Amino acid sequence: MNLHKSKDFLNNPIVNQQKSCRVIRLANQIKKDLNKLIHHKFDKQDLGIFTISFCDLSADFSNAKVYFTVIGKDPLEIEIILNKVSGFMQKKLYKLLHLRKSPVLKFIYDKQYLENIEILKLIEKANQKI
Repeated sequence: MNLHKSKDFLNNPIVNQQKSCRVIRLANQIKKDLNKLIHHKFDKQDLGIFTISFCDLSADFSNAKVYFTVIGKDPLEIEIILNKVSGFMQKKLYKLLHLRKSPVLKFIYDKQYLENIEILKLIEKANQKI
C-alpha cells in the first residue's frame, strides 16, 4: 500500500517523524498550485484528463517529486512534456509561494491508478465465479 494514498497520511506516526507539518502543508500547497498552473497552461486536448495525485517534498524544500495521473493520453509522453516545462513551473511556484528557493520539480506518472483498476477487475472476475 502506498502511504501517500491513505486517508490517515497526516495521522501516521512514521510519516510525522520523517516530515514536519510545514513540509506536508507546503507539499499540499504545491500540489494545488501546480494543478491550477498546468490546467491554465495546457488545453485538455494536450493532456487528456489530468490530475496531480501527490507531491513528495524534501525536508529542505529543494526537491519535489510530483506524482500525476492521466487518462486519454500516453502517460510517458505527458511525463516528458511536464519535465520539459518544469523550469517554467518552478519559476511560477517561486512567485506564488514566496519562498527563498523554489523546489526542483520532477514529474512522475503515478501507476497506482492502473493497479487499482486491475485489482477491481480481479475482484469482479472472482465475484462472477462465485
